[in-house]
Order: sequence, then structure tokens, then C-alpha cells
Amino acid sequence: MHLFTLDRLPLLIGILSKRWKWNYDKKEKKNVIRHLKETGKEIVTISEDQMHNFAGNMLELQGEKGPVLVMSEQAKNSLNEEQFVKLEKYCYLLAVNLTTIETLGGGSARCMLAEVF
Repeated sequence: MHLFTLDRLPLLIGILSKRWKWNYDKKEKKNVIRHLKETGKEIVTISEDQMHNFAGNMLELQGEKGPVLVMSEQAKNSLNEEQFVKLEKYCYLLAVNLTTIETLGGGSARCMLAEVF
């Protein structure tokens, strides 16, 4: 299972695949999900196909008017309407054309941006 949280948004994106063999305890996974829900996180699950289209490679930024979720056009196009609406509740969604980077570089939006903490 590959999970990441958006720090300031009540949101978690998870990628679950039956084909992959995960090295995790099912009870612990249940506890993590319960804790996230108890702390106001909303879980949005993305498919393996969406992962391969960089839907798991987004980065939240703080814009002048609030949070912005940066992603590639390919990632945005892989989201279904329900996922898009859930994400849009919490931030402005900014999709940019990163075809060259995704095709030749193997990365996407998250890989191109530096995080300053």
C-alpha cells in the first residue's frame, strides 16, 4: 500500500492493488484507516492504473488564496468525477502539461517541485 497525506487538508490518497504483495499487518492497516477517519481525513482511493498515470504524484502548495493541489494533465485526466469533486472540496486543482517529464523523465509534478518546511 502506498499512502501519502496532504498536510493541511483533511485528505488521504491511497493506492491499493491485489496483485502486489504488501508487507504489512492487516490489523495495523485497519487501525491506520480508523485513526485517519477519526481525525477528519477523507480517504480517496486511486487504482493501479491511475497510479501509473501519476495520480499519486501530486503536491499541495499554499497559494495566496488558499491551498493548491498541483498535478499533471495526465493525472487529472485519470481521475473519475467522484475523485475530482472530493479533491476540489479542499483546494484549487492545478493541472499542467508534463508529458515530456512523465514520458522521458519518469516523474511528474511532485518530483519537479521542492518542498520547504
